[in-house]
Amino acid sequence: MPKKVCFSADKFFHSETALVHVAVHDLQVVYIHTSWMLENGVIVAFEYSSDEYPQATLVFFPNAKEYLRSIKNVFWIWGNLPEEKKEELMLLAEQS
Repeated sequence: MPKKVCFSADKFFHSETALVHVAVHDLQVVYIHTSWMLENGVIVAFEYSSDEYPQATLVFFPNAKEYLRSIKNVFWIWGNLPEEKKEELMLLAEQS
């Protein structure tokens, strides 16, 4: 049976409160990745890519370790993060 996740969308879902927010415009392709950590440690990630189908996805990661493992392999996300943010994410992953 799927796990249920309850949260207040108005509290979390805008880029100013995001754990990570990356927007890349590459010629005619747009990539957006935005994620938020919920109070229970679950990370919700929204991704948009104008050249893929489906163009938008919403993914739930059980913890920061799983989230970090996923985004470290995606150059347009990881490669566009400042070093301070990478360090913050690695620390969160160690604590989860």
